[in-house]
Amino acid sequence: MQQDQNALDEKCSVTELQLLSHDSQSNLAHFLRSARATFDGADQGLGGFLNFKGFLDALQCLGVDMTYHQRLALFMNSELDQDGLITRKEFSETYLRILLFSPNSWH
Repeated sequence: MQQDQNALDEKCSVTELQLLSHDSQSNLAHFLRSARATFDGADQGLGGFLNFKGFLDALQCLGVDMTYHQRLALFMNSELDQDGLITRKEFSETYLRILLFSPNSWH
C-alpha cells in the first residue's frame, strides 16, 4: 500500500512540474493541459486508457474532492463505450464538466 502511495505521489509531482513549465494563455487551455498531463501520469500501461484505479489516482492528483461513490458514478457516466476503460478524451471532458459544474469540488 505504501508503495502504491509513493508511486502516486511521484506521478502527481511529475504532473505538477509539467504544469508549471507551461505558460497558460487561457484557463481552459490550462485545465485541459492539466487533464492530459495527469491522464498520461495515471495511465498504468494500458496504452492510452485509464481503468477505475487510474481514474481515481488522476482525480486525486487534480485535487478533486468527491466521495468514493461520487467518483464511481462519475466513472460510470464518463465511460461511454462500457469497456471499463476511460479514454483521454472521455477523461478530459469529465474533468471539464467537474470544473464547470462543481467549482467547489476541486482545489
